[in-house]
Amino acid sequence: GNAWIDSSGACIQNAGDWPNPSAKIELSTGAIAFTNSQGDYQFNQVPLGTHTLSKSNVWWMAGYQQALGCAQGTSVTLTSTSNNVLNNHFTDSSLNIADFSIWAYSQNYVPGDTTRIKIYPYRSYLLAPAQGIVSLVLNDSLNHLYSFPAPTSVNTTPNGDSLTWIMPIPSWSGYSWLNPPIEVFVGTPTNYTLGPVLSSTLQITPIALSDPFLSNNTYTVSRPIASSYDPNEKYVSPRGEGPQGKITKQDTLLEYTVVFQNTGTAPARNIRILDTLSSKLDLSTLWVRGGSHNYTAQVRNGNILDIYFKDIYLPDSTHNEPLSHGFITYTIEQKNSNAIGDVIQNSASIYFDYNAPIKTNTTINTLAHPTSVTDLTQRNEISIYPQPAVSTVNIRSTGSTLREIRLYDFQGRILQKQEVFSSSSAYQLDLTNVPSGIYLLDIQTENGTERQSLVIE
Repeated sequence: GNAWIDSSGACIQNAGDWPNPSAKIELSTGAIAFTNSQGDYQFNQVPLGTHTLSKSNVWWMAGYQQALGCAQGTSVTLTSTSNNVLNNHFTDSSLNIADFSIWAYSQNYVPGDTTRIKIYPYRSYLLAPAQGIVSLVLNDSLNHLYSFPAPTSVNTTPNGDSLTWIMPIPSWSGYSWLNPPIEVFVGTPTNYTLGPVLSSTLQITPIALSDPFLSNNTYTVSRPIASSYDPNEKYVSPRGEGPQGKITKQDTLLEYTVVFQNTGTAPARNIRILDTLSSKLDLSTLWVRGGSHNYTAQVRNGNILDIYFKDIYLPDSTHNEPLSHGFITYTIEQKNSNAIGDVIQNSASIYFDYNAPIKTNTTINTLAHPTSVTDLTQRNEISIYPQPAVSTVNIRSTGSTLREIRLYDFQGRILQKQEVFSSSSAYQLDLTNVPSGIYLLDIQTENGTERQSLVIE
């Protein structure tokens, strides 16, 4: 069936309607499916009999409400002679509000090479075109080369290039690999060593509109410096600290992305990703955000996420390298019952047509005490806590002395500058006069400077 937003109250799909993507469809058998960017969903291998259906919208689509005057796909009956049932539709209406969201994707940063950061600013609910401001603060280790479209402004700040676009914000249409709304090309210096993770921060702000859901207005895209990238890979955000990927219970929401590339010699017609979810993850919080191509998504056998890209004819890298890539991304929360020391591991298997599966790397996150988790760079071990902060934030450096602390907003403006005169490895920064929001901290030690994000409530 299909889930869509009925703009006219006609209870049928017409040119003025638009899809309801990422909706969760649940079958009374316990099976789960997610609508794709076109609003389509499907269940396979359903037992014969009568089953009920229900739909819930992901939290960032909370402005969609069931159209009470329209029939909903709430029941389905399968028999041996009628085992393919279509047109089980769900119809919503839209509140006259605007929800702006932003997401980004990047491959690894290779020294001496150019990397693309694909940025996806979108709006939901509002039918009329809407303007917005998109801001990107690049990690200070990345050099901005050029962008499409060109930024409205580019400012060089001590904590990295700050790029701003004032532009029409498109309505949701999926995460296109070929045509992202914004594409930024960056360079990584040739003398950089491998391993550190570089984080850049995004923000979207509506113009002349209020946005009732601010939690999806910022995003941090983080990727490591590496000698190359694996064309078939799975990665998690937050990545966590060290080889065990140490995170805290406050890192509730985990975002997983599986990337793939056709490195064969002919197009791949169908691609399937089977991703067995860790028992340490709460399946009830799973949401498939979207992918690079049209897909269907459902959960099999209780914990196997099945993503199927049908008839996409993905070009091979020999004949069309730029179009030979694809990805899927989803979010899920760790279980409240997880304890310190628990390990969350995940890997995926990628099937190109009838070839043997390609198994990705295994992502690892380990639950640790908040005070023991640090964000490592090449030379410093810096921790900031609590997160979110309220009136103060503590900054601690392990193995080096603090020199200076600077607090920036997303426009690259410096809000506070504090020199640390004593030979101290710890400092408490006063935030009493700083409004709630997300900021950037530059922390200078005797060994260099590290940047981290700071959330203030």
